[in-house]
Amino acid sequence: MRAAMLLPLAALAGCHFALPSVFDAAAPGGDAVDLAVDPPDLFRIPDGAVPRGIGFPCGAAGDCDSGACVDGYCCDSLCNPADPANLCKACNVPGSEGHCVAAQAGTDPHDQCDSDAVGTCGHDGLCDGKGGCERFAAGTVCGSATCGGSTITYAPACDGNGNCVSPPSSSCAPYTCGSPTACATSCTPPANGCAAPAVCNNGSCGKRALGQPCSSPSDCGSGFCAPQGVCCNSACTGSCMSCNVPGKLGQCSPLAPGTQCAPAGCAGDAKVSARSCDGAGACQPAVTTDCTPYTCNTGTAQCYARPCADSTQCAAGHTCNNGSNKCQ
Repeated sequence: MRAAMLLPLAALAGCHFALPSVFDAAAPGGDAVDLAVDPPDLFRIPDGAVPRGIGFPCGAAGDCDSGACVDGYCCDSLCNPADPANLCKACNVPGSEGHCVAAQAGTDPHDQCDSDAVGTCGHDGLCDGKGGCERFAAGTVCGSATCGGSTITYAPACDGNGNCVSPPSSSCAPYTCGSPTACATSCTPPANGCAAPAVCNNGSCGKRALGQPCSSPSDCGSGFCAPQGVCCNSACTGSCMSCNVPGKLGQCSPLAPGTQCAPAGCAGDAKVSARSCDGAGACQPAVTTDCTPYTCNTGTAQCYARPCADSTQCAAGHTCNNGSNKCQ
């Protein structure tokens, strides 16, 4: 007799629950349900994991001493997504294979998080890395800019707390609106595109206001054309500062926390994490992880892992054992 230990689905605000693609547990005395497994190259064998043990790749509950094959690994629990306590948890999180832990941010392994319309600034359909469903990040554009006469209101942005916030209106002066959503940046004689008392001279009304497009500092009344191509209140340099942050166009502002400011990479036999902004204008330090006895894969910026293909995947002084397929 075949049996699957699955509970009725439950619902939480902003989230729903569904069975994962690889979720299998045999009831006591029952036969394992044979499920299809994702391509084998997606499954690494953590060092120390043994066949049928926690963290070893599997295709069905019968492959595991724990009786639970979840997300392609023998798991220490069912990690049942029908249980609200297991919201945004998984058993295939790198470094924690075989353990029911919080899924990585930006993923939704068990399809538990609903996706709201971006204009609501609600949930974006992904996990937050802390066992919950994340909201649209601060700075996510949630509407359109509007322009009338010589007054523009730049596009509103999410505040990270579920609110769509519009910035104060700004003047296009010395230009008028060039479209329903943007200021003009040029004019046609005698005065088209210019806000009084400015007049059109050689296709220009004069220096542009903060937030307007620019190609050089001489385009801007402030004397600053930020690297992002808009007139700014300062030079606005630095990898975590920008003058075109939604909701703050023209004002040099910190990028949202979590914005990547440097890519991941390798340093010898160590992997170096991507760096992200701290929300206050600084690029946070990278985390360096020694891959030994393996080395770092420069193509993926991740540590090689068992099974090793050859000794080029091993750290200096180590070789790939053809029997165990481990770097030793």
